[in-house]
Amino acid sequence: MKKRWIRALALAMATTATLNPMNALAYGETSDKSTLISDTQNISDYNTWKNTVWNITDEEGNLKREGQAYDSGKVILTPGKTEKDLGFAWYSESKGKPAVKIGKKEDLSDAKTVEGEATDINRANRKITYKASNMVSVNNYFEENTTYYYAYTDDLAGGKWSQTFSYTSRDASKFQTVLVGDPQVGASGRTGQGTDDDINIAVDTYNWNKTVEQMKITAPNASFILSAGDQVDYSGNDETDTGNVRESEYAGFIYPDLLRNVPLATTIGNHESKGTDYQYHYNNPT
Repeated sequence: MKKRWIRALALAMATTATLNPMNALAYGETSDKSTLISDTQNISDYNTWKNTVWNITDEEGNLKREGQAYDSGKVILTPGKTEKDLGFAWYSESKGKPAVKIGKKEDLSDAKTVEGEATDINRANRKITYKASNMVSVNNYFEENTTYYYAYTDDLAGGKWSQTFSYTSRDASKFQTVLVGDPQVGASGRTGQGTDDDINIAVDTYNWNKTVEQMKITAPNASFILSAGDQVDYSGNDETDTGNVRESEYAGFIYPDLLRNVPLATTIGNHESKGTDYQYHYNNPT
């Protein structure tokens, strides 16, 4: 298995090298001389996004939990053991029986329902506490070059399903992928760390999303994204994370909509190694 994974990693790097050059904003562990934060804050689109999508306020100016800054529970797709498999993972505020229904018709009238497992957790960002990590694996199901539609539920008995998303499988023998390194959401600075208005997470999320969106132009047929570690920046453990920084950074990392359509293969970086959240956000096959 290890040899196969090494070959897959080498192939990922090789196939990425054949892509057209990608003009992506660089960010991560910046120096004291970095102007990333100030440059981003001078973009009008950033300010509109930050005030109407990332942090939403009520009439009194209080931040509402409906803002995307407080959603650390979005579903993430992960490649399975073979090209016919796919993993799903997401957080929920209560524990039930998780399931995914998936089919080739957009209305899911032909969908099969696959049940999964929920694990007890106690992970929080600044406004939401999550009590379950949900994982579902759909195995020996996917055909090449086919579009599928899926929805998921935290509790199969409750019957409340998510909106419908799409996933398109690609050729399994000749494929394209995207390699990213150190997205490290939250690393651009320390302004407001551990508070509702963490500028660093907002700036990095905005730029990370722009990078992921570039895939639609540069690598529209990518089979998956390979992230080489340090998806988030906060390197303390669960006990020292009194400001709930880690899950707030995860809200930024999993924010891009494209991550609901393209599988994400991650490796653990040193910044994730001291916390428990890495194992709960991704349904890795091994």
